[in-house]
Amino acid sequence: MDENISVAGDRGIDLVKDGETYAVKFNHRRHGYLMVEGRDGDTENNLVDLTADYLISVTGRCVVPGGCVCADQYSYALGFDVLVAGIIARDDFISAKRMADWGLGVRYYVRSNIPPLSLIS
Repeated sequence: MDENISVAGDRGIDLVKDGETYAVKFNHRRHGYLMVEGRDGDTENNLVDLTADYLISVTGRCVVPGGCVCADQYSYALGFDVLVAGIIARDDFISAKRMADWGLGVRYYVRSNIPPLSLIS
C-alpha cells in the first residue's frame, strides 16, 4: 500500500493485492464524481493517468480551489471521515466516462451514484 498523501498526486497505483492494482480517487462532494485528470496523450480508449486495474471512489473533507459551499459540513479538529463510495474496473470507467472542464482543466468522470459502502475514520 502506498501510504503517502500528496496534493501533487502519485504514480496512479495506491494498492496492489493479488496482482491487481488499485487507485484511490478522492472527490470532495459526497455524491460527486469519480474523476481522472486529462493529460497530453489521452485517447478515447487510453488515459495516461489511468494505470490501475480498479478505481476506488472516496469522498470526505472539502478542500478545493476558491473554497466550497460544503466546507462547513465537516469538522477537522479530530480528523475527518472518508466514505468509500464505490469501485469500478478500468475498462468500465473507460466505457462509461464523460469529459468536462470545470475550470481546472479536462477531467474524465463517471457520476458516483452508488450509496457509500463503508465508513473509515
